[in-house]
Amino acid sequence: MSKHRKWVAQWSMGYCGTDEYEEIDLIDDWGWSEEQVEETTDEEIQAELDEYAWEQAIEKVSAYAKPLEEEEGD
Repeated sequence: MSKHRKWVAQWSMGYCGTDEYEEIDLIDDWGWSEEQVEETTDEEIQAELDEYAWEQAIEKVSAYAKPLEEEEGD
C-alpha cells in the first residue's frame, strides 16, 4: 500500500531540451481520496503515471506518411 500521494511524471523526446516533468498530487490534482492512495500499491500508481507520461510524450510527436513523388524519367 502506498504512503506517497505526491509523484513526478517525466518524459523526454531524447534530445537536449525536450525533458519535461509534472509534479502530481494524487489528491489535489487527480481527485483521489486518501483511502484510494492508501489502498493502491506504489507499483499500481507508478504504472498509471507511466501511462500518463507516455500519453504526454506521444502528444508532442508528429508522424505521417505520404506518397513518394516520383521524378520524371523514373
